[in-house]
Amino acid sequence: MFNKTLSCFIAMILMSSVFAKIQNWSTLPKIKSTKETSRRPTASADNLSPTYIKLRDEYLKIKDPLALHKFMVKLNNNYNSYPDDVKLFIAVMSPTMAARSIVYRGYDLADQHKLFRATMVTMLMRLATGIELLEPGAQSKTTFRYATEPFLPGDNNLKFKKESDVQDYMMEEVRPLIEVAIERIKQIDMSSDKIVLDLQLFNGAASFQDGIARYRYVGKPEKDSILSTLYANLAAIYQFNAYSIDSLIEFNLEISKKFGFEGLRILTNVQGLNTQQLVDIFKKSTYKNLFKLRSNGVQDMKKSYAYMRESAIHAHYSYNDMKERNLDEDDILRFDLVGPFRNALDMTDANLIALYSSGEPKTNKDGSVSIQESEAPTIRSEVTGQTVKVNMAGYFNNPPKDLKDLLPTRFETGDKYVTIRVKKNKNDRGQSYKYRNYRRGMPIGWNNDQFKYLFPELRSDQKVSDAVAVIGQSFSTGVVFMPMVFAINP
Repeated sequence: MFNKTLSCFIAMILMSSVFAKIQNWSTLPKIKSTKETSRRPTASADNLSPTYIKLRDEYLKIKDPLALHKFMVKLNNNYNSYPDDVKLFIAVMSPTMAARSIVYRGYDLADQHKLFRATMVTMLMRLATGIELLEPGAQSKTTFRYATEPFLPGDNNLKFKKESDVQDYMMEEVRPLIEVAIERIKQIDMSSDKIVLDLQLFNGAASFQDGIARYRYVGKPEKDSILSTLYANLAAIYQFNAYSIDSLIEFNLEISKKFGFEGLRILTNVQGLNTQQLVDIFKKSTYKNLFKLRSNGVQDMKKSYAYMRESAIHAHYSYNDMKERNLDEDDILRFDLVGPFRNALDMTDANLIALYSSGEPKTNKDGSVSIQESEAPTIRSEVTGQTVKVNMAGYFNNPPKDLKDLLPTRFETGDKYVTIRVKKNKNDRGQSYKYRNYRRGMPIGWNNDQFKYLFPELRSDQKVSDAVAVIGQSFSTGVVFMPMVFAINP
């Protein structure tokens, strides 16, 4: 798994106006959409501003990462002077500046773990080959080089030395760029769908040569969809920053040795790991600080919840506004493309809003966040019809002091191997078969007190896995399901 020079300096300049503001979190939405009364004309190059066309042509000629970096710096420095279609492109693209030389910066960390390094190198070589053979134009190659190569003085000083450096990078370099992008997009008027996007910008000069489906209208549904994605990224960054990841590489090294991927194979007895054995490694004193709540953790978790709430609300806006659109093939988001999944999407929308309506965030004068909790929603399994109350606000308001406390505490016992005798009939002596007992070490119990904030009605005699199964079988609860699956069955 997983200081700062020019890119950080740019981020600080862009961020200065954002830090001075007190965040006003969205109230729960009440959709009032106005259906379009007529079909718009086909989107075309005629809808693009002259400045957009000029900068587009300049961008599509860029062939090396340094030139790309200078181009993005120029766009950011002159942001306020551009028309709305250019501003949208800058706002969407500027967070990618944080990806500058990111692969190179991770070399030292990757070298500490042979299997991880080999996996990453293999993946990157395959990606480079795929871009070379399959991607049209030079833009994909330039972007790949931008993320993998060093090309500015001082890049050697930006390498990650320890796990927490990755957390610092996410908070100090990625987060500010996303915050600026959000503020910029919020200020762009897209209510009339007057902005047109040239998709060649994202696919290179060799794409859309025939002009078919090259230009797309961008309106309020697209705006809210972008904001939803950016807010979700902010939420993930804050949650990632809330817990210590020190010794994570050492932990993964120990696991790899158990599987024979590290060290000498002739000295390794490769047997596989059941859940109990994995938990036993987690509980070693060597990893006592791994996944412990950091000093900033409580506030980071509250901010993570608040940003996930924003993401859910903007996704709600985007989906409901899209439903009100007339059919238009030049829209990026079209309901006719997702209409067959309407029931699932409606339930997804309802569940997301329900999960994040149980707590209202408020920014205090000192910049801290408070979450006022209300009634937790009931989530229903689409498979079994069983229900469970899920209090997202309660969990983020009272985050576990150590994520390892969520791990199983009781496990299935039994012999490592099971022997059975198979007979053709009752008079047959039969033949013995020996096979692995795969249930041995399976989790069967947890410390339910550690889950009381997330599942407020969970009884002491209930399995945590039953509650997790319900949310895993309902629409849109992956934000709860995926982390909890790792906790109950790592």
